[in-house]
Amino acid sequence: MNVQDLQATVNYCQNSKFYQHKLAGLRCRIHSLKDFQALPFTTKSEIRAVNPLKLVAVDMDLIRRVHTSSGTKGTPSMTFYTDSDLSRWSGHLQRAFKSADLRPGDVFQNMVGFGMFSGGLGFQSAAEDFGLMVIPVGPGNTERQVKFMIDFEVKAFIAISNYIPILIEYMQMHGINPRKDLKLKAIFIGAEPFNPKEKQKWSAFFGVPILGIYGLSEIEGPGIAYEERGVSGMTVCDDDFYIEILDPESDRVLPIGCEGEIVITTLRRDAMPLLRFRTGDVSKFIGDSSLMTGYCNLRLDYVTHRLDDMVIIKGVNVFPDEVEKIVLSFSEIYNFFELMIDENDKATLRVSLKDSAVTTDYVENRLKSEIKKWLFINISVEWMPIAYFLGEKGKRISVKDNRKFKK
Repeated sequence: MNVQDLQATVNYCQNSKFYQHKLAGLRCRIHSLKDFQALPFTTKSEIRAVNPLKLVAVDMDLIRRVHTSSGTKGTPSMTFYTDSDLSRWSGHLQRAFKSADLRPGDVFQNMVGFGMFSGGLGFQSAAEDFGLMVIPVGPGNTERQVKFMIDFEVKAFIAISNYIPILIEYMQMHGINPRKDLKLKAIFIGAEPFNPKEKQKWSAFFGVPILGIYGLSEIEGPGIAYEERGVSGMTVCDDDFYIEILDPESDRVLPIGCEGEIVITTLRRDAMPLLRFRTGDVSKFIGDSSLMTGYCNLRLDYVTHRLDDMVIIKGVNVFPDEVEKIVLSFSEIYNFFELMIDENDKATLRVSLKDSAVTTDYVENRLKSEIKKWLFINISVEWMPIAYFLGEKGKRISVKDNRKFKK
């Protein structure tokens, strides 16, 4: 990494009020990587707590789009984009399309969510810029998804990893053989970690490579790194992102091959630059540098798990404290809850009724509505006696992820 690029990034970050305050009084002259590693980290909690406009490093009339991650009332994690940011983001995803042997005119099916989440619109814009014919189906409705893939001879699609087994189950039940009945070249998966062994089974079923895409909403969205055919790990777009792998206990930067927390610095992001951003994702750098090809020089292994207590449900980041704030807003229930996550991302919220003057149906409908409104997920509600929670050694908040491969 050219330290001059890092110096330019540090200088540019100080166009935002957030970094003007954060870096005030610090030595910000970068003569070596050691100097850069002495700079403070940026954390998700900081971003979630600050007025999002203080993160912006350009005039607001240059902002062309805003995306958010899931968040509670008034505190979503927001991401801002200029025209240049959107163009670079599109370029990152187009690299993934090219590496998957897609060609202009191929048909691409978009099975991820649109709206405030970055995935849907990110892939949509990049696919159109690349010259693909795009079918913006969005998530769910498996029967329609499969029909479109057959009728339009779809060459590739993007879906969250957890949706792949659902597609496979539907095809098996309806006698559809993707090797004969579909025209796929590749499948992209993102938004969630995945089990590499399961991914191999999925690839064998479809008869095409299944390629991982890495990204997160605070940095840009999907496209920070992407998997290429026949090569382990994911290629990092290191002309735009500088990645460090950190020992989460000592905060020491780790060498290639050692697993730790992914820390990302944006190198050319205009609207919302981030400096040494701690993602909470755990991975490592892999590969023989003599075999590395394409635009970038580093390969990132698949994300194995997260350091924080966040869980991903159908592609949505959900934090226990977000659920807690909603539960606490209901005077009719005790301030205890247990969030159960089962296979196929089925989420069940266990709570206990405190006010006997109201019916559980009344509270349940409001609770489901609030969860959907602020966290963007659907849940079931299971009513438990208060003794159930007191029996858990008084633990007020509990998340039990029963999925075979934890998100």
